[in-house]
Amino acid sequence: MVRFAAQSSQLMQPVSKRFRTEDVDEEDVVCSSSLPLPPLSPHPTHVAEGARSNNGESYFSARFDPDVLDCNICLETLASPIFQCVNGHIACPSCCQKLSNVCPSCQKPVGIIRCLGLEKLIESLHITCKYAEYGCLQMPKFSLKKDHEVTCKHMPFTCLTGGGCAFVGQMDAFPEHFRDNHGFRTIKLDYGAWLTVTLFPKNDSFVLLKTEDELFVLCNGVQPLGSALHVMFFGDVAREDDFEYELSADKGKTKLKFAATARSVLQTDKQGSGFLVVPWMSEKNYIVLNVIIHRSRVCFR
Repeated sequence: MVRFAAQSSQLMQPVSKRFRTEDVDEEDVVCSSSLPLPPLSPHPTHVAEGARSNNGESYFSARFDPDVLDCNICLETLASPIFQCVNGHIACPSCCQKLSNVCPSCQKPVGIIRCLGLEKLIESLHITCKYAEYGCLQMPKFSLKKDHEVTCKHMPFTCLTGGGCAFVGQMDAFPEHFRDNHGFRTIKLDYGAWLTVTLFPKNDSFVLLKTEDELFVLCNGVQPLGSALHVMFFGDVAREDDFEYELSADKGKTKLKFAATARSVLQTDKQGSGFLVVPWMSEKNYIVLNVIIHRSRVCFR
């Protein structure tokens, strides 16, 4: 869903009208000042209804391919400043710099003339979150869409346990799912505070660690010589610099330590950041593990 905000409410007439653009398939534009803003569609389509909001701003809607708002060179989402050459070819600042300010389409200079019309359009554009079908009703600004989606609480995750479990759900659904369907526990944890966890390797393949706003999972991979332990978090891959963790365990008189950044559970390579191997001890059938998780400075930028 896409919503454009018009700055002046006087541009809208008190008569609702609808027309279809004939030369573009399935393109609809709706203008209205007599209708309230409709509820958001749960489907991730780029269509919105026209109306006027409570603060006097008017809206109209259009259906279009959102890829037209990507840089034609690097295909990344456009944001101000946006540049164009004398022939109107669009380029983002990064591409202008990489191409030494030469337009790849016509070889004319690019990087001086701003495309102010497109900048203004993008700044007025609100778009549905890609997780709308999972319940997200937010419509962030187009330029902030990726920032919102990286932290969206409606992001879906698949179950980590394997074994044919087809469960897909949001982060908050996993403590109950792990408990009721797999017998795995959830332990509350505070950032920057050590937590001691007793692991029984045959029963504790996964232990969820829940903070006030995030969910982590302590993974216990049973190996022939011991347990391979690492921590992951439920969140977007783009946030993998947000959390750091440390693990420590005692093996006789030897203290084993490991530190790494937490990887996302969305990663295919679950152990890409490494793991701590705790060898088996014949006199014990459990592992006493100390865990601490830190928010990295990246989170506060």
